[in-house]
Amino acid sequence: MDEGPISEPNYYFPGKDLSDYLSSLDDTDLIEDEQLSYNREKILIMTHDDIFDFEMYEFEKDNNLTSTWFIDVSEGNIEFDDGAVDDIEIHFNKEKSAFKHQITRFTSIFGREPIVNRNHRLLMRSKNFDFPFLSMNGILIDSTEIGTRMYFPVIFGKKLPLLELQFCISDFPTRPMCLYNIARNIELPFRSNLNPIVVNAHPYSVCKKSNMVSCYDKVLKLAMEYDYQVMSIMDFMACILKDVEINICEI
Repeated sequence: MDEGPISEPNYYFPGKDLSDYLSSLDDTDLIEDEQLSYNREKILIMTHDDIFDFEMYEFEKDNNLTSTWFIDVSEGNIEFDDGAVDDIEIHFNKEKSAFKHQITRFTSIFGREPIVNRNHRLLMRSKNFDFPFLSMNGILIDSTEIGTRMYFPVIFGKKLPLLELQFCISDFPTRPMCLYNIARNIELPFRSNLNPIVVNAHPYSVCKKSNMVSCYDKVLKLAMEYDYQVMSIMDFMACILKDVEINICEI
């Protein structure tokens, strides 16, 4: 996560392809995004960005926890534990190369196409660009936005077959950058019984390199204190939201 110029405004979006894709979707009478709610067991969805962290993975495995790893495959050697491959997803880096190239590289490394995404640096042009673009490239779940909602985007009366799963807790930057926490402290979502709570906890090495204070250990302590189950995005989808209107549970 090196600092430097941010080139997202120059990213090429295929306008006609986006329009054609939206036109291919069924019409609905929805006038706002279709929100999902969940009111059963308290769930914390753990995610990590950029690279795979063997120390975190071993700790989670030893404690029967799962998490989702958003890996930037745009360049360099990619290291990971084979046991985690089902919970590794793509970290789309708009500053490096075309999304299709990154999907191809992801597939060659992990043996399957990605279905969950988080944009690197959380760069998002606009919902009418990014959401249909991700969806037409096979992404079923996105977790780029900071917030507390789960929803299907609705654009021109078309409900996209893509679930936006916002996150509300992240590491603590000591300089201005894309990450921030909504609440004044990370205990408030637990105290408010927010469900699910989605966390973006970078690997320890990324936090050290980028001068961030990791939220990881404190979040796990709070999850235990407030009786939240910790799991990956796909475990949450497969085990809890079986009625979601996209066939994630069958993938």
